[in-house]
Amino acid sequence: MDPLGMVTAISAVREHVTSAQPGAPVVPDKARHKPPSRTRTHALRRVAAAGLHRLAQKLEPQQSVCPS
Repeated sequence: MDPLGMVTAISAVREHVTSAQPGAPVVPDKARHKPPSRTRTHALRRVAAAGLHRLAQKLEPQQSVCPS
């Protein structure tokens, strides 16, 4: 067994266990998780959708006009 590993593990467990106590600091959810950039993903989705739409128009077989 590695003594340094055991000391590190014990300190990590102790920090984890004591973090849920009433006197623990509170971190707001917004500060913890940054939301993804919506403008960049939205633009990427629009470009991908337009490209797939154009590809579908080219691959779609032409409908023949048959006089009935």
